[in-house]
Amino acid sequence: MKKQNKITLFLFLMLFQMSFVIDGYAQDVLTVGEVTAHPGEKASGFIRVNGDDGGIDASIPVTLIRGKRPGPVLALLAGIHGSEYAPIIALQRLSQELDPDSMSGTVILVLTAHVQSFLMRTVYYNPVDWHNLNRMFPGDPDGTMTQRIAYAITTQVIDQCDVLIDNHAGDTNEDLAPFIFCLETGDQKTDQSMRELAKVYGISIVKKGTVPKGTPPKYTTHTAALKGKPAITIESGKIGPVKEEDVVRVVKGSYNVMKHLGILEGEPEKTPDLKWIKKSTTVSSQYTGLFYPLVVSKEWVEKGQLLGRVTDFFGEVKQEVKAPHDGMVLYLVATPPISEGEDLVSVVSF
Repeated sequence: MKKQNKITLFLFLMLFQMSFVIDGYAQDVLTVGEVTAHPGEKASGFIRVNGDDGGIDASIPVTLIRGKRPGPVLALLAGIHGSEYAPIIALQRLSQELDPDSMSGTVILVLTAHVQSFLMRTVYYNPVDWHNLNRMFPGDPDGTMTQRIAYAITTQVIDQCDVLIDNHAGDTNEDLAPFIFCLETGDQKTDQSMRELAKVYGISIVKKGTVPKGTPPKYTTHTAALKGKPAITIESGKIGPVKEEDVVRVVKGSYNVMKHLGILEGEPEKTPDLKWIKKSTTVSSQYTGLFYPLVVSKEWVEKGQLLGRVTDFFGEVKQEVKAPHDGMVLYLVATPPISEGEDLVSVVSF
């Protein structure tokens, strides 16, 4: 066969293969809970979580946005903790802004993962069974409500995505500096992909965590990463009131990730130089009572500096909380109630 004929045949086969992939994607249907969307469509609805009696115990609002062109599936979660508001507002904004015509691939938006906690304004816990959702993954279809919610998110969202971003904030009791948490697994390919996500997101402080091999998952990101799906946790927002800067940070970071993955065209915005946390120490309360903080997040402190006091219910000082080493206050409890064993303040150094 002549060289020109070989080239012509090669190009024909390439075009045929590409048309097959595109046509196949055009017929592809994605279903998450009760929500179904074809390429080029945006659809919203709920993942229904059934109770033991067959009734509906929980409804998780989700939006599917499917580009007209093939591409990866990105899952963005908010409201795993119901009183962490900035990411919830940010994902609602994204659900309105994203246009399937400008996208390649799919974005799954879990708009409020823990509706019971959100509506009842509870910190950390589900008011029905008093479990922390981000300690229940991958969940149990026959367990308590929180375990069933975790199972639904695992099977409907985590199992169907390629990349996951779990968006958090300081709860209504926490003063917190924006940071990224990257929980590495030991799998080089997945861990490198997660580091790349951290580099493009747009938040400069990164806390890296490791888990012993064989440790069962309990967090969203750990569950995803053990399945070979890169996943990071974002912290943006604090102490209840929603600040626009905290919402915008999540919106911009999400767009950066989409550009990094090729879901959207263009390059991610320039990311500030990352500050990887080298040392992190959390001081816990030795008593139940009231906490009086003397510092705020992002404040630089010296070893031995007084950071706050814990009193009993009569005002007697029971514990003086001092900086364990030089560094920056990453987060702290900013409201008075405190129970024995709860974290008070975290100091980090770079």
